Amino acid sequence: MKNVSTRIIIAALFVLVAGLLPLVFPYSLLKPSLESRLGQTLHSKVEIGKIHFSFLPKPAFRLEQVTIDSADAAQIKQVVIPTTLRNLLGFGRALHEVKLVEPVFSRPFALGLTDRLASESPLRLGELALENIVIRTEQGALGPFTAEIAFKADHRLDTVTAHLAGGKAELQIQPAGPGNFTVIFSAKNWQLPFAHAVNFEYINMTGQANSERLQITDIRAGLYNGLVTGNGQLLWNGRWQLSGQLQARNIRAEPLIAVFSPVTRATGLLQGEGSFRFNADHYARLFDTPQLQGRFTLVDGLLHNIDLITPLKSSSPEIVRHGGQTSFNLLRGTLAVQGKAVSLRAVHLDAGKFRANGDLLVRDGKLSGGAASTLSAGSMTASNQVTLSGTLDSPELRSGGAWRPASGRDPEPAAQ
Repeated sequence: MKNVSTRIIIAALFVLVAGLLPLVFPYSLLKPSLESRLGQTLHSKVEIGKIHFSFLPKPAFRLEQVTIDSADAAQIKQVVIPTTLRNLLGFGRALHEVKLVEPVFSRPFALGLTDRLASESPLRLGELALENIVIRTEQGALGPFTAEIAFKADHRLDTVTAHLAGGKAELQIQPAGPGNFTVIFSAKNWQLPFAHAVNFEYINMTGQANSERLQITDIRAGLYNGLVTGNGQLLWNGRWQLSGQLQARNIRAEPLIAVFSPVTRATGLLQGEGSFRFNADHYARLFDTPQLQGRFTLVDGLLHNIDLITPLKSSSPEIVRHGGQTSFNLLRGTLAVQGKAVSLRAVHLDAGKFRANGDLLVRDGKLSGGAASTLSAGSMTASNQVTLSGTLDSPELRSGGAWRPASGRDPEPAAQ
């Protein structure tokens, strides 16, 4: 019995020592060797602030305050190396499930990281997770976001996957020749960042990228029950520039227009096509100064907060304040957006017996423009000229009075 008790005590002491040893081991003695090994793997100079071991949430070695090349090139708050059986058996040759916590990389370092990891080195990485990564650029910083890097069986890079917008969007990058990558972006229930809260049901983009640009070969997105297709190009060498072409089909106009003008808006199904260009010194300001040109068509809808028919009911000059609506079978025209100015030209509205043609400029929420309209009822026809002013929330129509040929008088000039 005494021998059994002695064995239990010895076993307990052994377990205790084995458990405490990782906590008290002088890991500083391993720093030079580990810095050398990681330096050979990354083909860079590596400096480690300190090394320690933790049991929670999982047993792992933690390398604190790691610098690669220099503080300007790469700084990592913590490198976590789990003590799994696979890592213990392959220690010195391969590591798996390594995590980098809060890495901050320069743009050149980030672009060259996968090539460094995939090249010949004494230590191979199976999977690499990056938590809250930030990439510094000449115009600011990208991030934070999370990402994973996966390697093929021959240790060449397979895929870099980044998770954006709280997990609603995903960006995949795959090698496509020296210095070139295939880029695949996908998102669901995704909101356009930075500018206006346009909500996409889904968006899928594919393209080819290098160190200076992303050529977007295909854009396909679901927007307010309709479809948007197109292509584009994103440049980030010096300044951020985004340009391309889009086509829109069967989009519900009201929720889209309400994002930009919640009071004065239109309903109907929207078709259109056009080109776009954005330019900024920082990606966060990329959508602040849009340049758009295109053509649009709306069918079977209503203009809200603008009543174009009431001025035709009076032969006297009058001012029609905001309110009311104008229904139409067809509304088409050309659209040009330059910064905060929106220009609608050659606008034609057809509502059967009522028709109107005109132009409109919206600048800083203020309206200026005019329209000629005609209303036919049997053998009677009434027409007039109106000028449009006021604001998007409170438009104002000024009419010189309706002219009816049957009245035998000339039309009165429009009020100024």
